[in-house]
Amino acid sequence: MNDISLQADSAYEKLIRLEASAETSSDELFCCAYLLGHLSLINGQESMDSTSLDQLMHTSLQQAFSVDHLTDQDKAAIMALWDSLCLSADQD
Repeated sequence: MNDISLQADSAYEKLIRLEASAETSSDELFCCAYLLGHLSLINGQESMDSTSLDQLMHTSLQQAFSVDHLTDQDKAAIMALWDSLCLSADQD
């Protein structure tokens, strides 16, 4: 298992815990589910060479945002949650 897979697994676990949290709002649940789907897709890719997980997620999210009919508020909330996960991973 490579570093990106380990990072993706760690982020996945954090999202699952957040999703199960009693104080998680419906908006947060949506953001968690959205990010979980993208993490699963990225983790299933075979060619995750030197690109960082953060770069892969940003690319994946931007591609999805261009076709998904999400509000700007939803997009911002998804990105904010992802950025907070990355920040907490850097502090671990």
